[in-house]
Amino acid sequence: MTSLEDAWRWYEKTRSQLRRMKRLAQHYWTELPWEGRLERDDHFQLLQAGQVEEEAAFGLLHLDDLAIVVLFSVFESLVRHRILAEVIEESKVIRHRTLKLAAEEARERVEEGSFFHVLQPFKDHHADLVEEVNQVRRYRNRVAHGRRGQESERVDPQLAYGRLQRFLAAMAQSPAGSTPP
Repeated sequence: MTSLEDAWRWYEKTRSQLRRMKRLAQHYWTELPWEGRLERDDHFQLLQAGQVEEEAAFGLLHLDDLAIVVLFSVFESLVRHRILAEVIEESKVIRHRTLKLAAEEARERVEEGSFFHVLQPFKDHHADLVEEVNQVRRYRNRVAHGRRGQESERVDPQLAYGRLQRFLAAMAQSPAGSTPP
């Protein structure tokens, strides 16, 4: 996925399909026309309604957390890519070797460093928004690392999506790393 919108669309479609499968198993499984092709399909012939319902419910149980991981991963990639492009563009006009080295180090930090530090420069004009994004980041980290460590504030996919979209919009409003007035 290359955009936040793609990640959100994946989440919505997957959630919708899992809900449909759960409902199909709960209400209609025994009424399906099993005679003919459906009963000969190896993927369906041994399935029971309870198993399908249980598996769909299990998928739904973990989908929101997985969506946070996906949304934030796409977001992080977009932010790093944009800032990296800006740093590279700005560094083209630098002549002094010390400043060239500093620009190279900045590029490396943006590319590979802690995302927390990548967001820091935006705190001067968007402190609240950066903190909201950091809450999503902390929740994503906790989920991605097996829910170990201190429990972070719960974030649902819709809340995360809105926060991440707002940050990307704020970035788009300020040209090439400049700070808004």
